Amino acid sequence: MPKRLLDLSFTEMDDDIKLIECAGLPPRGYVALSYCWGTEAETKQLKTTTSNLDAHKRRIAYSSLPKTIRDAALLARCLDMQYLWVDALCMVQDDMDEMLVELSRMADVYENAQGTVAAAGARHCDDGFLNEPLEAVAREPDADWFDVTLWLNPATSSPCPVKVSQLGGFPVKADWRTETRWIRSEALHKRGWAFQEIRLSRRILIYSSVQPYWLCQREGLSCSRPNLDEYLYETGLADILGRFNRVPMEGPAAMMINLDNNNNNNSGSGGDGQGVGRGGRDWPWMWEVENYSRRALSDLKDKARAINEVRIRLRPGIPYAAGLFMDTLPLDLLWRGTLGAGREKPKLPEFPTWSWMSFNGSVTYPVAEFTQRTVRVSTDLMLASWPEKIDEYGIVDVTQKKGLKLQGLVKEVMIPHINVDEPWRDERGQEFNCFDINTGSNRTKFHKRLDDDEEMYQMGKVIFDQYSLQLKDYRPFVGEKVTKLTCLLVAEAGNEAELPIKKLVGGDVEHWVTYPGPKGYTAFGLILAPIPKKPAKYRRVGLFHGTDTSSRFFKDAVLDDFDLV
Repeated sequence: MPKRLLDLSFTEMDDDIKLIECAGLPPRGYVALSYCWGTEAETKQLKTTTSNLDAHKRRIAYSSLPKTIRDAALLARCLDMQYLWVDALCMVQDDMDEMLVELSRMADVYENAQGTVAAAGARHCDDGFLNEPLEAVAREPDADWFDVTLWLNPATSSPCPVKVSQLGGFPVKADWRTETRWIRSEALHKRGWAFQEIRLSRRILIYSSVQPYWLCQREGLSCSRPNLDEYLYETGLADILGRFNRVPMEGPAAMMINLDNNNNNNSGSGGDGQGVGRGGRDWPWMWEVENYSRRALSDLKDKARAINEVRIRLRPGIPYAAGLFMDTLPLDLLWRGTLGAGREKPKLPEFPTWSWMSFNGSVTYPVAEFTQRTVRVSTDLMLASWPEKIDEYGIVDVTQKKGLKLQGLVKEVMIPHINVDEPWRDERGQEFNCFDINTGSNRTKFHKRLDDDEEMYQMGKVIFDQYSLQLKDYRPFVGEKVTKLTCLLVAEAGNEAELPIKKLVGGDVEHWVTYPGPKGYTAFGLILAPIPKKPAKYRRVGLFHGTDTSSRFFKDAVLDDFDLV
């Protein structure tokens, strides 16, 4: 039970409600509200504070409630539910000690509720999500609707037949296919704290900007197009709430990753190092991270807290630090920042550079593009040390001396300074082609053009975590024509591919002939740079995403270890 609930059956004379303390009461069914507060410029949110707590326990005028909360109270009453939970009113907002405790329990509130009402179409707390009076719905027999039979009241064993009409929501757009911007712009699905509210709820009645939707562990219902699957796709929720992803709670449909290289001879492991990523398992965490990272938080300090309850339920008891699990560390490291992240979004210094949480924006996992059982962690990658100082939310003390230390195959990659001054770099100044440092770099004309022979030495791309203006943010440099960077091999993916070689053959008639080329797999690695004045420490600056045959370039790589910050 939450600490407090709103009692909706205060009197029979009016619609006013009151706040009740739940301590000592038997378990009671309640509805939880997931919504956006909005900014102070948009609306004034009614809050419970230390000064009005006692008054709210006596009475809260229904007319004083913002429209979104009024609509939620009306809907709960229509469902024959006596109790409603709303964060702004059920938690004392200026009691910091209570807020810390209650924020840590918010996932329990939504997970244990009889159902959650998600006001997805409401831009702020005074926007509301019920457009037509509910009485008008009953007078429109031709309206699109769906029905669902619920057992929401634990005090009775009788079912509650519910009819949900499209007229209950906002006006239907004439052609939803051309109005997907309404769905994509829904504020609730851009809110960081709403991620676990929606993710952990057992039953959700979503009032979107086009129609209501029902989603539970058995059924997904809609009034008309776009149907639920289409809605979840447009909002980016399909990976975590899709038809086959909602049950079981462990996560979405499995992406099987073969982490067992069938090679127990970990050459160069040395000392007390331990192998990482051994044994196949599902890897649903990336879907959670990709969806969560697209959302915004009013306080970036909440970044680790607002996803913590999801990771606890997803994989309890697994060592975890800054958004990464120890047993899947190699794959969890292979995130990349969104292209076009401007310089106004620097990395967050309160998180280690190897964590996706340090990137102030959405992230993706390129390795996820590969099909089942095709990802192999490098047999030479070893975990030399794990951070010692980690709090209950997985927040790592970035000042500690013993942090994350990895050992593996390392190779230098080269970025020639070709076209770095072109205007398009202002928007996509994060992704650059890179080449094998041992080939082509001494060619006289290499920095002016790439001929056919030299193209076969392209290793792939370096995707910097941050915007880079002509590579000036990264060190070390060699001269003015090329940048050398350190790449730590993490994994290989895909099926073995062959790089065809085309050559112009002379004779009576010159013609092009294609010969079989070198073979390899797609390689993934971390781009690392030494910390100035701390040569023994390294920071992650980007991701290496190789070509189809890029693993061949690491055959001459050497073993080295890196103490990451």
